[in-house]
Amino acid sequence: MTTLLQDSMRRARGAMSGFTPGQIGVIVVGIAGLVLAGFAFVRWSAAPMAPLYSNLAAEDASAVVQQLDTSGIGYELSDGGATILVPQDKVYATRLAMSAQGLPTNAQDGYSLLDSQGITTSEFMQNVTYQRAVEGELAQTIQAIDGVETATVHLALPEKSVFTQDSDKPTASVMVQLRSGAALEAGQVQAITNLVASSVPKLTAANVTVADSTGTLLSSGTGTGAAASTQAQAQLKMENQLALAAQTLLDNVVGTGNVAVRVHADLDFDSRETTTQKYDYTTGVPPISSSETSEKYTGTGAVPGGVIGNGTTTATGTTPGSASTNTYDKSSSTQNNAVDSTQEKRVGAPGAVKRLTVAVLVNDTAASVDPAVLTTLVSNAVGFDAARGDTIAVTPMPFDTSAADAAAADIAAAADAESKAALFDLVKKAAIALLVILVLVLAFLSSRKQRRQLMDAEELAAIGFAPQPLAITRGEGAMALDGAVIAPAVDEPRAIEQHTSEIQDLVAKQPEEVAQLLRGWIATGR
Repeated sequence: MTTLLQDSMRRARGAMSGFTPGQIGVIVVGIAGLVLAGFAFVRWSAAPMAPLYSNLAAEDASAVVQQLDTSGIGYELSDGGATILVPQDKVYATRLAMSAQGLPTNAQDGYSLLDSQGITTSEFMQNVTYQRAVEGELAQTIQAIDGVETATVHLALPEKSVFTQDSDKPTASVMVQLRSGAALEAGQVQAITNLVASSVPKLTAANVTVADSTGTLLSSGTGTGAAASTQAQAQLKMENQLALAAQTLLDNVVGTGNVAVRVHADLDFDSRETTTQKYDYTTGVPPISSSETSEKYTGTGAVPGGVIGNGTTTATGTTPGSASTNTYDKSSSTQNNAVDSTQEKRVGAPGAVKRLTVAVLVNDTAASVDPAVLTTLVSNAVGFDAARGDTIAVTPMPFDTSAADAAAADIAAAADAESKAALFDLVKKAAIALLVILVLVLAFLSSRKQRRQLMDAEELAAIGFAPQPLAITRGEGAMALDGAVIAPAVDEPRAIEQHTSEIQDLVAKQPEEVAQLLRGWIATGR
């Protein structure tokens, strides 16, 4: 083994001795380039990593990593080992495999806790375990909401007592940790509140508090905060829609970046309910029922005169004791007509527009447009109503474009830097490819030169010029040329002259090869 190693090392030194220092440097650089190119290829061609589990306990992380090592799946650890990353195309298959192994164990915080209870479990432990199970199930359900990474639910359930009729009401608190860059909308917060309230008996949404991991109170349980947030979002949404409609219209007139539109909408969020009762009679329709009554009386007699209680008698238009004729006639008619009755109940939805205020700023240096024309366009775009008290102000004014120019310069610089980086990357790859090609060419030329040297050595040996130190010695009846014993010829001077002539012809025809051969012999000490 030692002899083989020494022979290999001697051959390697002999092969390297045929290269100049510049060629050796180029070969070393080429090999380093090949190694770097292979590393970069392996690194860039690797599949992107995605989180398999996050916020794992130490024992769960250890068990999952051990299972990944057994399965031969590549992984990376982050967040101090609490997050495990695997190739993105293997996330779901790996999760299924881990679930089959019962990993991670701490993820089973729901009703699976009830499976471990025995017959000796006390009532207190049963109640506590049931509360933990409900909290775990609610937390897992909340984590299914888009944007929520983890959730923790705490329930405060009062103890039941036979001595009190009205016990304390249950309360709940929810802590959510959002993904990076995510934010919960008011509707999502309200959904979490209603979800928790509907899952616990006698728990109302007014007693559920929701907060995020930064300590921001998302819902205090009173409902006023959520309602105010919903109203603000509705107002902002309408303002943005109206401003976008006017902005898009004006951009086609004065050009993009030469107009700014701001809309303030005053909305009415009061809910109204109106009931109206109307009666209508159609002429010519026969009555449902009718009745007529009449009274008539005719008679004659003396009409007494005078004043009662007074002894004298005074004429009052008739002579006392004279004869008169009395007539009484009375008639009445009653009809019951069919009357149409209409009852209208109207509920006004909140969010009606009470008043709009629109401000339009136009760059007067970009285009000269009549402000009256712009006012008309904006009025039609936002639904202007003068009776409602809406106002529109269009003001031409020169714009300050320094920030826009700086931003454009930054964008251009970033694009230029990106293009240079791409060009540099292309040049780097091309240089690596050229180095690889150069190394291959040098290796080919080196092997070809070695073959030619071997052929030249064989030709020299054929003519008696063996690769040994040049020395001519004379012995009894023989001559040694470079260590090779040449049989004495019949005419020794003529033989020596013939060999000398052949060697001179060889040196004259291939001087570089002979010189290289001699340098090799000197270097190896032969």
